[in-house]
Amino acid sequence: MMQGKTSMAEKSFQKATQENPDFLQPYFSLARLYLSEKNEEKAIAQYEKLLATNPTYQETVASQLSAEEAA
Repeated sequence: MMQGKTSMAEKSFQKATQENPDFLQPYFSLARLYLSEKNEEKAIAQYEKLLATNPTYQETVASQLSAEEAA
């Protein structure tokens, strides 16, 4: 059941990044979703896309990754 909701959320976030690539929240959401699934490679890819869109978020991404490592 949870896998189905995760899959739906992933598709929604991906669609949002395609429809409005300058809106940054879906990149964060996808990254967090992938981290929760222990899929660090996909999470990093989303953070890289986010930073390519807006490099000023570098500190925010770094702090999120640090928080995830501590958890």
